[in-house]
This record gives sequence, C-alpha cells and structure tokens, in this order.
Amino acid sequence: MSARRWSPGLALALLAGACSPREPRSLLVVTLDTTRADALGCYGGPETPALDRLAREGVLFEHAHTAVPITLPAHATLFTGLYPLRHGVRDNGRNPLPAGARTLAEAARASGLQTAACVGAVVLDGTFGLAQGFELYDGPLAPAAEAPGAHLEGERPARAVVDAALEWLAARERERPFFLWVHLYDAHTPYAPPPEFDGPDLRAKYEGEVRAVDRELGRLFEALRTDGTLERTLVIVAGDHGEAFGEHGEHGHSAHVYESTLHVPLLVRAPFWSRLPAGTRSPELVSLADLAPTACEALGLDAPPDLDGRSLWSAPPPAGRGLYFESYYGYLNFGWSPLAGWIEGETKLLQAGGAQLFDLAADAGEERDLAPGRPAEVRRAQVALSELAQRPALAAEDAGVSEDMLAALRGLGYASTGGEATGLPHPLANTELPTPASMIAPYERTLDAIQMGERGDLAGAERVLSEVRALNPRNPFLLDHLAGAQMQQGKLAEAAETLRALLELDGGRVPGHWFRLARCLEGLGRRDEAIEALRAARALDPTRAKYTEELARLLRAAGRADEAAALERGRAPAGGG
Repeated sequence: MSARRWSPGLALALLAGACSPREPRSLLVVTLDTTRADALGCYGGPETPALDRLAREGVLFEHAHTAVPITLPAHATLFTGLYPLRHGVRDNGRNPLPAGARTLAEAARASGLQTAACVGAVVLDGTFGLAQGFELYDGPLAPAAEAPGAHLEGERPARAVVDAALEWLAARERERPFFLWVHLYDAHTPYAPPPEFDGPDLRAKYEGEVRAVDRELGRLFEALRTDGTLERTLVIVAGDHGEAFGEHGEHGHSAHVYESTLHVPLLVRAPFWSRLPAGTRSPELVSLADLAPTACEALGLDAPPDLDGRSLWSAPPPAGRGLYFESYYGYLNFGWSPLAGWIEGETKLLQAGGAQLFDLAADAGEERDLAPGRPAEVRRAQVALSELAQRPALAAEDAGVSEDMLAALRGLGYASTGGEATGLPHPLANTELPTPASMIAPYERTLDAIQMGERGDLAGAERVLSEVRALNPRNPFLLDHLAGAQMQQGKLAEAAETLRALLELDGGRVPGHWFRLARCLEGLGRRDEAIEALRAARALDPTRAKYTEELARLLRAAGRADEAAALERGRAPAGGG
C-alpha cells in the first residue's frame, strides 16, 4: 500500500463548476458486489476494459473503504451517508433500513429526478428498506401470491440486470435528469463465470466473474455514450466489499475486517463539469459513506445534516480524518465477539474485545500487532470510535422476514437464521466471547460437518458439530445445523433440546425455529407443547399458510375442532386457547 498524501490538487473539489446551471445532471451508481479493488485492471488486476476506460476518463480512488463487508449494511451506508452504528442495518436478512432514513434516492426524487434501481440479488430486496425514493425497484422476483411457500429467485446475472436498466433508460423521459442504480452480484460465490472467462482455480474463476460483469457494463456505458447521455451523467462505480482468498485463514467475506474485504474499488467519472485531468488517481482515504453527500453536492440535491460521510466535491477530506468499520456478523450468527475499528492515515485499530493496531504502509498483510507499543495511538482511535457511537441513531424497525426470504438468503450462502439485530454491544465492549480470529479453525470444521451431512453422513456431522459446540456454545448457525442433523436421524429429544437452546439465543423471534420444535414435540407425543410452539410460530409470521394448516391439524387431533375451524376462518386469537 503506497503512502497517502493529502493533496488538495487531487480533490474532487476541482471537479465543480464547468457546466451551465441549466445543464441537466443525471446520476448513475453501479455497485459491484463482492469485488476486490485488485480484481480490476485499473487497480493492477486482470484487464477489465469498460471499467479501465472509465478510470482513464475520471478519478480512481486508491484507498476507498467499505464500512462493513456485508452487502445490505454496506449499501445502506452508501445511500444514506451513515455508518451502520447509526442507520441500524448490521447484517443481511434482519432489520431493514428504517423508513426515517433519508436516502440518496429520496433526495434525487424530491428534486425532480426520475429514479430507478435494478438489483441482482434478493439480499437487497425492497423489503429491506433500500427501495425508499425509487419509482422503479427491479430485482429478482418474489413468490407469486397464488403460490404461497414458493422459493424466491435468489439472484440474476449481470446480463439480465443490465437489460432491465437499458429498458428503463430507453423508456424514460428524455428531457428530465435521472438517478439510476445498477447492482451486479455475479462475483459472489459460487464462482461460475462464462466459459470464455473461466479459469483453473477459485481466484481465476472469481476474476472471470468480474470480467464478465465488466463486459455487461460495457454494454451499458456504450449505450449511454451513443445517445450522448454519458456526457451529462455523473457515474460512480463502487465495490460494496471485497473477498478474501485465504488471507488470515478467511475465505469469502462478512466475519472478518481485514483489508482483503474492506478495501474496495471506487471510480468517479464527471466529465462535462470536471476540471481534473482524466485518469487522476486520488490518494485520499475515503469511505462508501462519502458517496451520498458527494452526489448530493454534485447534483445540487439537498443532503441531510449530521452525516458520517463527507462530500468530496468541494473540498478534500481533512488531514488526519478517520474512518469507521465493523462486522457484527460473527456476533449475530456464530456467537463470536463483534469486530469494530478505526482507520486513520496508515494506522488501523481493530477492536475485538482487546485492541490490535496495524501499520498498513509497513505491514499490508496486517500481521504485526503494534498495540502494546503504541498505547497513545490505540487510545486516540478508541476515543474517536466511542464518540461516533454516542451520536444519534435511527430507530430500528423489524423487517418481518419470511421463511421463504430466509431460505433464499441461505441459498446465496448467508448464515442468517433471522431475528432482529438490536441491543448490540458497544464497539469497545469486552463481551468475553471468542474472537473471530480464534474461531477460524472451528468454523472450518463446522463447514466440513455441514458438507458431511449433505453427503449423508449425518452421524458424523452431528459428532463434529457437537465437538465444535463445546468450544463455541452460543453459535446459532451451528445449533441450527446440529438440530437439522439430529432431526434427520430421528433424534427428536436431542433436536428439541438444541432448538430450545437456539430459541433462547435469538429471543424466540424466529418462527421457523418454533415450527421445527413443534415437529419434534409432536413426534415425541407431546401434542399440547407442539400446539403452543406452533402458536408461537404463527404469532411471529401469521401470513405463512403452513403454520395455520399444521396448527389446525393438531387442534383437530386433540379434539379441539371448534378452535381449528375458527383458526382457519381467521377468527382465532394469535395465542392461547
């Protein structure tokens, strides 16, 4: 990592001013899911012609960082200018972005811009709050109303997303400016690039996915060039987070906060009012939180006050500026300590119960902990982090995530078992839970056990999961899979005990856990307890037909036909009876 220098001459401040006030300014934001900076040619990776050209025509930020290596909260930060601590979205599939948030799309629409979003995966489904301000929110399809229980389409390829974007652009009102967001998910696992971009190993296949995305973006950019729209459009391309390939034992992203998943590409092209030379490479330390205020100032939109991000349009970031980052993914899903930290210049504080300090210039691999010898720097970063945590936050809301949505998210590889992410520990709190770094090997054993179960070795899976449970007893992800292995073997009493432990961990807020417990209890001949478990599931998700059907069936089996009939007519109370 090269040394950073604070250079006003390279600031986006110099982009302002050249266009006529009457010139309509449109905005195109492209988010590249799971994309490392070094996966692009302009950052030293394999050739990506469309994005490399965009970099030559605009500004490339060498040191851009996401606030969180998780798709939904990262996008919430990008579109609100707030860190996860303040907008309240900490994981996929849990709390939505609150309705009280002020998003970039809402600011654009209030100023008369046409707004549309074309997204590639259900992890960004409109139910999670990012649809605020968009007239069109186009994504993978939800189950049809006439087919309850049908599974969601988890993702769609870049070609389909770009096709949808081009269709909207062709149909828009030409005399009005627009804000279009295009989200491309292809680089996420599993890596399955088209044959012409395939490679011999995982990293090559991943880079092939990024190159395939670049080809589709070439179609989008070329269409905008051809009709002259590109020269009237601010284009921002950003990775939402990176991807690890074995750094610190991590494969993928979400649970750790090393640079392999925090450092992201960021390209900004603002041609017709730009005074910067084409191909500028900016060394400033910037965050995805900066994009909303930057776009608002560039387009003359009203940005909310008290944002965490800073506009890069009229001034460079101040010298000594710091950036927040976090991951509560391990805390919420695996029973690990939360991760949080602060980057200032080349110094990075990583807080996981205790503190670690890294010098990114001298130690790009983040291998040498300098915290013991630099207590003053540790304390300064901790104070900055604590001050951020004291700032006002949006009130959390419940998404009411359905079992179908959770199934779709799990199909994309996410660990979430549902439940709200509220009442979380302070970033500096010592939870006395195991650190993510200490759990790398047990986590890999958990994944091995899951694969054993998928191959039919349920007894082996149960044995390994039980061994890991002894090391990490508050791991809901592990308990969920352990209960499944026990149920499939007919070990209903053991499965019921595991599910009760899981319900205790999540506060009894996940209807699917109650439903599975009801199945175990019925199999054990404990019908009345099964009825109460089904009532709890139905109270949490009254729209799921299966819960009503199974509850009515058990009520009839217990000789309570009147209650069953009332339930089916929709007149029964949610609980009791």
